Amino acid sequence: MAYLMLFFLLPFFTSFQNHPVGTPSTVSEVTIHSPAEGAVYQKGDTISISASIKAQVTLHGYDITLRDVATGTQLYFRHIHVHSNNLTVDQQWVHNQNWSNELTEAAEVELEVAVALDHAGTKESTKVRFKCMP
Repeated sequence: MAYLMLFFLLPFFTSFQNHPVGTPSTVSEVTIHSPAEGAVYQKGDTISISASIKAQVTLHGYDITLRDVATGTQLYFRHIHVHSNNLTVDQQWVHNQNWSNELTEAAEVELEVAVALDHAGTKESTKVRFKCMP
C-alpha cells in the first residue's frame, strides 16, 4: 500500500521541486510585430516599435532597447513598469538622432524587448535586427 501511495504522490512532489511555489513561469509568447527582421530604414524614417506579450502569470513591465550591433552603442531605451499578463508595446523612434550623422555605411540595429517576470530582475527577451541607412 505504501508503494502505491508513493507511486501516485511522487509526481506531485517532484513538480514542486522543479517549479517551486512563487517562481514565475516563462513568458508564453512575445511577438515583435515591428520592425520586421531585416527591414531597411532611411535617415528620417519613424520606426514603429510594436509587440505583444502574453504570459500565464502577472508580468512586471518591459524594457525596450535599440543598439548599434557593431559598436554596442545604446540608441534608445525605455522602461515601462506595468502589471498585467497581457502587455502591448507601442513606441516610436526616429532614425535621425546624432548617431545617424556619424554613419558612413548601413548600420545593423538590434531591438530587444525584455520582459520583467518579477521584481527581483528576472527577465526574458526577444530580439530582431534591422538596418539603418546613412
